[in-house]
Amino acid sequence: MKSFLMTAALFVLTMSANAFAPAAADSLTYGDNNYDGWVSANQGGDSRLEISQFTVKAGGEAEFEVNLINPNDSVCAVQFDLVLPEGIRLVLNDTGKQELVSHRERRIFAVAASRKDGSFRILAFSTRNYTYPGTEGSIMTVKVKADDSVAPGTYPLLMKNTIISRLKGGKSIAVRPAERTSQIQVAPLEDVIDVAQ
Repeated sequence: MKSFLMTAALFVLTMSANAFAPAAADSLTYGDNNYDGWVSANQGGDSRLEISQFTVKAGGEAEFEVNLINPNDSVCAVQFDLVLPEGIRLVLNDTGKQELVSHRERRIFAVAASRKDGSFRILAFSTRNYTYPGTEGSIMTVKVKADDSVAPGTYPLLMKNTIISRLKGGKSIAVRPAERTSQIQVAPLEDVIDVAQ
């Protein structure tokens, strides 16, 4: 099952920039495939995703949590694009992906990949419509790296093109929250101590 989920997620993440863009008010498409009934109309819901401010050292790596706030929705999948400041990027493996650590529901697989426009698409889903338990909390951990050359300071982080799939009456309904911003604090590169002196 894990192999199938990974294949499905990688298939979705290797899509073009227009993939999973709404073709009509009640459908999502990938290429010639129409996913009517899988994700349908943008109907209500008050779920949202948030990323708290976090710190990364220049030349170092850091992790941050993506939080889902879903007071009235049973959420089974999320997708969003992450725009990071210049010099900060997701840590990706040799295939250009990052398998993310899932929280709240381990049977929901999460993965990230880079896009041609420089952003990163993050997707978490379950082929069996498992939903996240609870109404608030972290659903995944994401790892980033900052270049040595990134100057210390506070930089914006943008979440856009968010789609949250909630279950209602046995069907998955897409909720599209507004864009959200957070901040990344970059700390100075640590001084290198010459122990030979």
